[in-house]
Amino acid sequence: MQESLWQGRAGIRISPAGTKRLREIGVPAVIDAVEAGEEEHPGGWRRALMLIESLTHAEGELLRLGAQVEVVSPPELRERIAAATMALAALYG
Repeated sequence: MQESLWQGRAGIRISPAGTKRLREIGVPAVIDAVEAGEEEHPGGWRRALMLIESLTHAEGELLRLGAQVEVVSPPELRERIAAATMALAALYG
């Protein structure tokens, strides 16, 4: 039943700390997809395709990981994350 929720994928780069946090807050299918991603250097960051329900849902979930994750694709999600972080910086700056 959970499989019917997934509407797409997001390409991400995630740090070891982000992966650890994801294990605490994520659902198993997303955690498995991220952990199956390709490790890159430096610092143990990895590239992965993360399952997403919608752009809105993914935005909220990824913002929970803060600077421990970078959205690579799709461009619409990357733009939404950038806009949200700029708004936060303006609020707290």
